[in-house]
Amino acid sequence: MDKEYHKIPSNAFNAQGTVIAYETATPGSFTPIAEVRSFTGPGGTATVIDATTLSSTGKEKVLGLMDEGNISLEMNFAPADPGQVQLRSDRAAQTRRNYRITFSDAAHTTATFLAFVSQYTVSGGVDALSTLAVTLEITNAITWGTAPP
Repeated sequence: MDKEYHKIPSNAFNAQGTVIAYETATPGSFTPIAEVRSFTGPGGTATVIDATTLSSTGKEKVLGLMDEGNISLEMNFAPADPGQVQLRSDRAAQTRRNYRITFSDAAHTTATFLAFVSQYTVSGGVDALSTLAVTLEITNAITWGTAPP
């Protein structure tokens, strides 16, 4: 094994400080959603299209359109938080809106996408916080970029 390989420093970063926000009525203006504890996504798949013909000597495949999937958010339930109110309202009205994740890496990488709220579930229990699970279903390609610190 090449010993030089082990000298490459990691570019890993702590997720603490990552911000998930929704676009307000003013285009390009984003408001953070409070109390987010964790998120999963973005991530997705693409359809694999079979292009095999009778003259093919093996399976032939073409990659179809990307489906960016969804983003799952786990939060402390804060019913008066404007962001959580907006999520609830958007689900009821079936509104699509722009969302942005600003990661906590040195470049402040962003993922901006159009989505609708497909799930809004409040949970609770004995000796537990009331929590909120939200799923944002992405409806277009994600735009990756960076934001000023």
